[in-house]
Amino acid sequence: MAMYIKGRYNIYNQEAELNMFGKYDKDAPKGIKILFLPLNWVLKLVLRPENSIETYRNQLEKIPPLETKKSNFQYFRVKVKGNLNDTDNMQIILKRIK
Repeated sequence: MAMYIKGRYNIYNQEAELNMFGKYDKDAPKGIKILFLPLNWVLKLVLRPENSIETYRNQLEKIPPLETKKSNFQYFRVKVKGNLNDTDNMQIILKRIK
């Protein structure tokens, strides 16, 4: 997995507004299970699809390279907004970029 993080963080009140863009090799999670469920299923359940590859093209190009075929990448985005020490009131959005 490789990631690129962009956003703002206020050190005084610990408020953050971050977009984390990442990619991983689709074959890497094969054979790994979490609570008896294949990791690929968990990732598809958690990372809902979003048709926004053109919208985020510039940010996706800044993600460091992986040692795998380009056609085997899965891009994703995590948006975090709120106080990093108050997870009850923090907004987190997880999306799979298509």
